[in-house]
Amino acid sequence: MCREAVNDDVQALSDLFWDTVSSDISYVSHGELQMGIAEREDVLAADGKRKWQRYIVDKISAPTSRVFVAEDDGVVRGFVVVEIASDGDLPFGVICDLIVRRDMRGAGLGGILLDVGRRWLCDRGVASVYLVYGVVNNNAHAFFERHGFRMVSHVFRLG
Repeated sequence: MCREAVNDDVQALSDLFWDTVSSDISYVSHGELQMGIAEREDVLAADGKRKWQRYIVDKISAPTSRVFVAEDDGVVRGFVVVEIASDGDLPFGVICDLIVRRDMRGAGLGGILLDVGRRWLCDRGVASVYLVYGVVNNNAHAFFERHGFRMVSHVFRLG
């Protein structure tokens, strides 16, 4: 079952996020670096989980974003974070995060979460959707390409 996240989900969401990123550093992209969750592409910040918790609370409560949770028997199996950005010619959507528990991958849950997030964006008139994943996260790249996304840029960092 998929539903909107609430503040009571923050601990489970942050546990799943931190388990994922700490066991697979390829998840780190410029977003984790910008938020201070990671110090470098290959080093997580000691207080990164706390910083991510603050981020997810903001996404749950903001009017321009939603967090959708996939759960089974009250256990979070995955989630997607989507938001509407308006700093372009037209508003556009951003898939900020999409995570499925490792033991649930390959069963279609990621596609379901992606569809739920895209549907929420579409229902608000958003036609273009963007996302960024770590440069070496080839599994994520292949997943998104299978779902119709295509690469349009690279992100570089100085410092």
